[in-house]
Amino acid sequence: KKAKITEERIAKLNEIDFEWDAKYLAGGQSNEDAWEEKLAELVAYKAKHGHCNFPTTNENNKQLGTWVKKQREQYQLWKDGKKNYTTEA
Repeated sequence: KKAKITEERIAKLNEIDFEWDAKYLAGGQSNEDAWEEKLAELVAYKAKHGHCNFPTTNENNKQLGTWVKKQREQYQLWKDGKKNYTTEA
């Protein structure tokens, strides 16, 4: 079951000045750089396997699996005309 964010959780994060639109990840890497890095990993996977159907539960690269899953989720939001982060700068 997916955990849903609640107003209470949002308020607690806001209390500690949580950055909702963070442009940088831990270690100072920009989100754009991280996105490009994952894209390169997916391109390499396609070159090796001939497709982009990377399993989201792949034990060897959980981060890429999570990234692929998020891209699919964000694409669906975009298709449905809902707020998403795939096209926002």
